[in-house]
Amino acid sequence: MIDARFQQKGLEEKALEHILRGLEIQGVKRVSLITGHADEGMKKLSLSLGFHIARELDQAVCRYELEL
Repeated sequence: MIDARFQQKGLEEKALEHILRGLEIQGVKRVSLITGHADEGMKKLSLSLGFHIARELDQAVCRYELEL
């Protein structure tokens, strides 16, 4: 999570891209993340990075996956 003072500056995307690159270098093939349906910012960010909705776990929670 990025401190509120630094949000909306693209830091979330840069941080997640950096993490994903590191995981790929380590040989990770698939990444999953779980977030609430109400978190539109995370949904938008996840989809922009190539994640897809893998499964809606319940009415409030969704799992996204990305093949590296």
